[in-house]
Amino acid sequence: MTHNTQQTALYLGIDVGKYTLTLATYPTPQVWEIPNTPEQHHALVQHLAQLPIQRVLLESSGGYEKGVVNALQQAGIPVVVVPAQRARYFAKSLRGNLKTDRVDAQLLAHFASCYPAPDTTEPAQVQAELKELWARREQLVGQLEAEKKRLQVVHAPSVRASLARMIAVLQEELAQIEAQVAALVASDEALAHRFALLQTAVGVGAIVAYGLLAELPELGQVSREAIAALAGLAPVRRESGRWRGSARIGGGRRRVRRLLYLAAVVAVAHDARWRAVYEGLVAKGKAVKVAYCAVARRLLVVLNAMVRDGRAYARV
Repeated sequence: MTHNTQQTALYLGIDVGKYTLTLATYPTPQVWEIPNTPEQHHALVQHLAQLPIQRVLLESSGGYEKGVVNALQQAGIPVVVVPAQRARYFAKSLRGNLKTDRVDAQLLAHFASCYPAPDTTEPAQVQAELKELWARREQLVGQLEAEKKRLQVVHAPSVRASLARMIAVLQEELAQIEAQVAALVASDEALAHRFALLQTAVGVGAIVAYGLLAELPELGQVSREAIAALAGLAPVRRESGRWRGSARIGGGRRRVRRLLYLAAVVAVAHDARWRAVYEGLVAKGKAVKVAYCAVARRLLVVLNAMVRDGRAYARV
């Protein structure tokens, strides 16, 4: 890698593949490739330290991006990982359907120049560990649900005994993971403060609060529109010519949306403010699920403001 180190602010886009990383800078256009290996991640960090890199941006790519992201974060280089769908929307606005790894990397670098600067106050390794612990919890919950369903439909004593043993093992492992999540959050002052704030809101218990901290670290750092879009709770209206479709939610982080939906159900049941919103929507003919999703979106906006301003929930 031989690149000019002019002191013009540079933004780096990385197109991630299983075996290869394609990198590009913006606005000074340079493109190169490196193997997606720990050794090359280390070499890349050393190289970038010599450049005026303001921000690195890459798409989430099924976990193949984690190694280079961790290396960049540990080196203190501002890095943003965006949902692939969001990057595609940006790309379509610039170049239609052309698609190659080199072009994608250049577009991601351009996107990086437009993206808000990430908040680097949160220790990257703590947030990364929390996210992986929570993902493991979700896996165990799914396995437990599957084994319990199997137990309901089998009759052979030997199979039932096997399922019971597996359920006990999974429950024990789940308890250990949840204890590790709690300890990790308690050990970090910023996370512990946000956790306490979130739980002051009606409908937000420990599980919802931990899940939001793990799955939605942008909470309190972006606009109300952006946070709703990240959770997949921003209604999108589909239109073409004279055709006008109904607005629907979609995309975003499915697990976050599920947590907020559960929180909305509890909030409607126990808080007059949210019950009035829900009943008003149902009275207008909205379906029950649609009404709960609308409450979830409004609740998320409130939570975002609470974390941003550092204030507890206030009943009205």
